[in-house]
Amino acid sequence: MKIITKCQLAAFIAALIFNVAANAYSDDKPGEYCKKPKFTDLSFKTYTEAEKAEVAGGAALTFRLSIDAEPKSLVVSAKKEILATTIQTNSSFHEVSFTLPASLSGGFVRLNAHVKSITAKPDSKCEESVGWLVKVADK
Repeated sequence: MKIITKCQLAAFIAALIFNVAANAYSDDKPGEYCKKPKFTDLSFKTYTEAEKAEVAGGAALTFRLSIDAEPKSLVVSAKKEILATTIQTNSSFHEVSFTLPASLSGGFVRLNAHVKSITAKPDSKCEESVGWLVKVADK
């Protein structure tokens, strides 16, 4: 065999091996990215023993939700009662507002919020839940 033919054969085999090695990469965890939503900027103070902050019954309350939350999946509840929410969205966050029922006056209430992430697959657990303890003032 001529030297040129041997060099061509060696170059072909090297290119073939390099191509197989380059294509050998596979992503073992496709679609498992999860960025959990964040709840911020509460318009009310949560109850602590030191401050003893109160919220009026029937008060309009707000908080912000990070933009990576799916607003249609948001559920806000108090004493197992789902509260109606209004959501205004801009380019960097969702502004969530709701009214605390006047029937909850004169006691402690845990407000719960649950939302899925926009990065969540239908069957994934990419979601966030939070709760705030508030003391509701007497009427």
